[in-house]
Amino acid sequence: QENKEARERELEEEKVRSAAEKEKETARLRAMQEKAQDKAAEMDALRAKRAMEAAERAARNKEKREKERLEEMNRELALARQRQQAEKERRLGEQAKHERDEFERIIEVQMQQEAAERQRQVEEREMRVQHSKELKSQIAAREEKAYQERRDYLEEGNSCRAQIGCERKKLEKIKERKIDELKKCGVPEKYWAELARKKISI
Repeated sequence: QENKEARERELEEEKVRSAAEKEKETARLRAMQEKAQDKAAEMDALRAKRAMEAAERAARNKEKREKERLEEMNRELALARQRQQAEKERRLGEQAKHERDEFERIIEVQMQQEAAERQRQVEEREMRVQHSKELKSQIAAREEKAYQERRDYLEEGNSCRAQIGCERKKLEKIKERKIDELKKCGVPEKYWAELARKKISI
């Protein structure tokens, strides 16, 4: 009886030990599983953190590249505008110089034309004056010739003294009138002085 009880106690104790060991093993396995889960969660968090950091770096790099691209584009646009403005100023400068040169050329041509016209008018006026003087001189010479031919005719005709005296007075008056006309017309003295010196003799 005692042996049976002892055996039963041993079996009971064995069951208790076995249950305790199983519980201990279960606890150890649970702990290991929790530890593994914590490790996996930690690794997931680390991977997520690294992925987020990588995404942030990529976003910053992308933003930096975009900023650099925009800055480069703005520099190129500013440079293009500067070149365009410089070209515009150059064209305006050339146009202004061309217009100024053209204006000066037109003024020069006008001045030359005006000078030529003034010279032509002066020459034309001098020619008219000279022609007028020559014409009046020719008229005076023809009239003098006519006076002389008339005088010769009267002398040759042996007319009476009264007629001759009257004719002489008429010729003197005609001569004086012609000389006065020549003076009024501005004929130089050298053209009519000889006529004035001539004596009418009948």
